[in-house]
Amino acid sequence: MDSILNPSNYSFNIYAVFPLIASIFVLFLGFLVLSKSPKSITHITYFIFNLSVGLYQFTEALIFFSNNKETASLIMKYFCLPPISYITVNGYFFSLAMLNKVKEQRSFLITGYILFSIFILYGFFTDLIVADVHITPWGYYGTAGRYAFLFIAAFIIYGLLVLKSFYVAYNTTAASTKRLQIQYMLIGLVFGFISILGFLPWYRIHIYTFEFLPITIYVSILAYAIVKYRLMDIRTVFHKTAAWAVILAIIFIPIYIVIIILHDWEHILSRKMIAVIYFLLFLLFYAYLRNIHPRIDHLFQRRRYNLLKVIDDFVEESVKLKGIEELSRFTCDTIKETLYAEDIFMLYLNEKRTKYISMQQINRSIGQLLNQLMNTESISIDADNPFLIELEGYNNVVERKGIPFIRNFVSVRTDAESFFAKFRAELCVPVLFQNQLLAVITIGRKKNLKPFDSRDIEMLERLKLELAVIMSNSMLYDNIIKLNKELMGFNETLDNEVKRRTAELWDAYTKLQEQNILIKEADRLKSEFLANMSHELRTPLNSVIGFSEILLDTGGIDEKRKKYILNIQTSGRHLLEIINEILDFSKIEAGRMSTNFEEFPVNLIFDEAVSVMSHAILKKRLSLKVNINKEVSSVVSDRTKVKQIIYNLLANAVKFTPEEGSVQITAKIISDFGLRISELDGRDGQSAIRSPQSAIEISVKDSGIGIDKKDHDKIFKPFMQVDGSLSRSYEGTGLGLALTKRLVEFLGGRIWFESESGKGSTFYFILPVKQVAAKAKDMNIVSLEMSQLVQGVVSMFEMEAGLKDVSINFRNEGEEIKTVKADKELFRGIIINLINNAVRYSKNEEDVEVLLHDDTDGYFLEIENTDRVANLSTPSDLFLTESRESRGEAAPRPDYKPVSLAETKEILKSYNGWINMERRGEGRFVVRLFMPRQ
Repeated sequence: MDSILNPSNYSFNIYAVFPLIASIFVLFLGFLVLSKSPKSITHITYFIFNLSVGLYQFTEALIFFSNNKETASLIMKYFCLPPISYITVNGYFFSLAMLNKVKEQRSFLITGYILFSIFILYGFFTDLIVADVHITPWGYYGTAGRYAFLFIAAFIIYGLLVLKSFYVAYNTTAASTKRLQIQYMLIGLVFGFISILGFLPWYRIHIYTFEFLPITIYVSILAYAIVKYRLMDIRTVFHKTAAWAVILAIIFIPIYIVIIILHDWEHILSRKMIAVIYFLLFLLFYAYLRNIHPRIDHLFQRRRYNLLKVIDDFVEESVKLKGIEELSRFTCDTIKETLYAEDIFMLYLNEKRTKYISMQQINRSIGQLLNQLMNTESISIDADNPFLIELEGYNNVVERKGIPFIRNFVSVRTDAESFFAKFRAELCVPVLFQNQLLAVITIGRKKNLKPFDSRDIEMLERLKLELAVIMSNSMLYDNIIKLNKELMGFNETLDNEVKRRTAELWDAYTKLQEQNILIKEADRLKSEFLANMSHELRTPLNSVIGFSEILLDTGGIDEKRKKYILNIQTSGRHLLEIINEILDFSKIEAGRMSTNFEEFPVNLIFDEAVSVMSHAILKKRLSLKVNINKEVSSVVSDRTKVKQIIYNLLANAVKFTPEEGSVQITAKIISDFGLRISELDGRDGQSAIRSPQSAIEISVKDSGIGIDKKDHDKIFKPFMQVDGSLSRSYEGTGLGLALTKRLVEFLGGRIWFESESGKGSTFYFILPVKQVAAKAKDMNIVSLEMSQLVQGVVSMFEMEAGLKDVSINFRNEGEEIKTVKADKELFRGIIINLINNAVRYSKNEEDVEVLLHDDTDGYFLEIENTDRVANLSTPSDLFLTESRESRGEAAPRPDYKPVSLAETKEILKSYNGWINMERRGEGRFVVRLFMPRQ
């Protein structure tokens, strides 16, 4: 031991540096993985495996540093042999833990530890395993004993068992994502198995095997697979590993060559000279790496472009292009070079407007044209394809993996998937100009196997806007050139007419360019305005609503304060809905507004509108009367839009009524909706089709300033206000009544008014009352297996979680079968809503833990996730009942309806269950649900 601890027994050896660095790196990865989840058996076994590999590399470095045989022999027998012995059996233990098969192979695992422990004892007390050490060109190395082949055979057998474990798991796994991960994990294991070549020098075969390199790469792959198990594609891991391996090779190979060259000069030169030479070599290699590294990044498609500059350069260069063919080629080349994408097709609408054809079929050889004639379907698609029709209305970049979550494509999902498969596409970029689909760009996966991120999508969104204008100009340019060619064949007598027409076309072309610039700028300003308003107004409003709910949930509040808080909450929610409706104004103009019909009581809508305006009414001391006919109970319409209509009319009435005036709201049922519509539209009522459908007529009358007859035609125009003396004292955008009119007509109704200057105004509107069948009151109670139901819901959200870089981990503890009685659809909807919100509010690269376990009285379901919103602590922030689409958000999936907290509590209460929510540690949120045993 004194010999080992004596510093004079060691000297510098460059070959020892590499395994020393590898040992530090491997141990660091082990601690990194263990720190991520210290209680996970997978993480613990990986740490143990790394510990054995790291200690082996460290002790091997000490042997290389040794300058005498005695010290090297002691380190080899007593410090290097134990970690070598346990490497493959620890790797086997890790593979069983990762595949949840420790119990099945426990006996064979214990046998392995016993067997290698025996080998270690033989190594300590005999020369049968390691006889001694001998000198090699890179330092001292172990010499095989008489029975070393048995030790090496056992080492290889357990290494092959690791490969077998993952191979069997690969063949038996059904999930495609999991199967792909295991497949590449298996490839990494094969790569790491190359390290067994390190036993060759034991038999005096002096080949420097670089065994630290495959070991390090193999351990790195395992670390990626564990730490990023569900957050990134394992293929990307291997792609990065390959790039890393190339960089290491470029670094180590020149260093190795230089060391060999300088080895013969070391005994001649002094230590100072050697230090100076190595310092100069360091500077040389630094300059060398800085020069070669960008080329390596480009080789593996890892270079990051300035996407804004790419767009600017694209616009600048495209001006020089002539015709749609050059533009198509330049566009595809730009996308390919910037995003490193493959399988890029640009399909443009042909002259007959019957097909979208690929530019690749232009200017081909005769042989290629014959092949195209035999396989036309591969380069074109019909213009009436259902997916393309819906794409024209959607007008956004579409990701293949996002199709199931986009409501517009629910009805054409099969056609959409067929389209993406046909062109091997991952993205589809529509190019629209003046609401017409000019072209479609399909983009395949990236060559570097990375996913398309938000920066890529944003770049393509901006590119398609620029391309729409440029492409329309290119098409116009092509048409002009074609027309010029035709005009050149005419008689000289028509020369003046040809010149005149050409001049007109160029003039129209110039004006169109100017118009396009103005349209693009207006669209940009509108987009910035809507985006800023959405962010700046929604954020504080959500805080107001959230904190009001916190106050309500706190308890111990008297009725008066509770009423005030409820008014704050109601007003905040109403204001948020107003903002959402303003943002939807552009959707109405584009004809893409959606509806959410439901049955609701009319008096409740009136109460909410009056509650919001109560402060203004009291402040002006107005007299308010609400007359609801007894026949008016409830209607089926879009509740949010109806409330917006009533609120806008009431707000105008209060705004333009002087103090101590009066406002009256009236609601009644009219029997013949069709005849009333005909009269309002100015058609002959007798010739109109009489419809028995009933409708509700609502009026808002005030005693305000009124409207002069000459200003009647301005009332429903957007951004226009009546120039009255009183109106100038109020601020406003002039958008309220215009939006109200569009909302009424969108719901199938009509709006009109009666007013005279100084005599007040009365606004009327009618809406159809749709009849619906009565809701079923009895639930369909059946026996459900909770573990199977929860596992199915977790599987349903795995893809969506992967898109958000969130990992869902499901564990089932206790009894394997947990049976409860409940309504399957309702209970499944509750679980879907809980897990959906957990995924939605989790931070990137964090876990959602789903635990199902037993209790004496029943079963608990716990869902724990990180909270990306600092003030998220109220139940209603998680259990949303309003439509996401109304808030400008995409619906999570179309096959279930969110369940509110109150509904969830009532449903579970009917089953004798309960639900609560609580904080757990810093930034963690836990939802606990209890269901009694069957």
